[in-house]
Amino acid sequence: MLATVALVAFAGTTQAVLVSNFNEAGTTVNGYQDDFNGATLNPDWFLYDGGGNGPDLFMLSGNGTLLLNPAAGDPNKLLYNP
Repeated sequence: MLATVALVAFAGTTQAVLVSNFNEAGTTVNGYQDDFNGATLNPDWFLYDGGGNGPDLFMLSGNGTLLLNPAAGDPNKLLYNP
């Protein structure tokens, strides 16, 4: 019964959280910056899939949001490698 309740509790959607607890928050920094407004990721992004999740682990919403789908394994990373 407890497992069923936990499954239902986590079945909803989650909103993104803006992380701003670092010195560079809100500033322009040197290096590559992506606005994620395209339909697909720039091919220079490298997906490191630690759990065999497949190519849809990271997706773009089309409005500047990078989506991370639920994933197995660790680590799962998106690295920029020009």
